Amino acid sequence: MIKLDSVKLIYKIKNNLIESSINLKNNCDIHNYPTRNRYDIFILPNTCNTGRKSLTRNAAQLYNELPNEIRNQTNINAFQRAVKNLIIEEKNYNTEY
Repeated sequence: MIKLDSVKLIYKIKNNLIESSINLKNNCDIHNYPTRNRYDIFILPNTCNTGRKSLTRNAAQLYNELPNEIRNQTNINAFQRAVKNLIIEEKNYNTEY
């Protein structure tokens, strides 16, 4: 459930449901190129292991991997249900081999 809690935290920060000192920017806030990932959270490249293991970075990466239908949920409960279902589907898919 760490994945769920991580992406839920990012969802709450992005939608101003909680106060946070974490500043999340989308790729389109960094540059004006119309890329398909323009609405993903911008993640600074890190060269040290400490940065790669940070909660914010890993949570943002997980959030970026979510399908747009889930990211665009307007309600935290619907978002949480959709993420749980996705995690369950992934587990079932991985155990079918």
